[in-house]
Amino acid sequence: MSDSTTATRAAAAKASARQASARIAHRPDPQDPAWCKAVTDLEDALGYLRDADPDAAEELMGGRTRRITLEIPRTLVAKGDILHGFGARLTVLDTDVTATPDGDAEWWAKVEGVTTADRRSTYREPWRVAIALGTAMWDIVTVERVIPEPLA
Repeated sequence: MSDSTTATRAAAAKASARQASARIAHRPDPQDPAWCKAVTDLEDALGYLRDADPDAAEELMGGRTRRITLEIPRTLVAKGDILHGFGARLTVLDTDVTATPDGDAEWWAKVEGVTTADRRSTYREPWRVAIALGTAMWDIVTVERVIPEPLA
């Protein structure tokens, strides 16, 4: 991919991130499909920028941020989210979809309790939670996610 193509895509991702961030911050409504799409759009744009233009991603995330709570399908849980589950708040250290030995697909996350109390009520060390991919696609979970405040 040429530098000009990358620069064009990075500029579009920055604009998308700013627009999505403004939508999320100004009219929060986790029940509204448009609001949920803005959350996904923001994550997609930031994900692209983390790979293609880390400086731009840092610029967007380096400013003021806020934590939002939302309900999403388990497969949309991302690294850095705080997953509510098992009676605790769990920091998501990593997540992916992999094949099981019998050839099925599973979604998994490596998690760790946010606080000492969370670690005591689950496991004291990071651990892995996994679920069949088909189930994970429909399993709605609560997460806390850090998003950038809208930039001027």
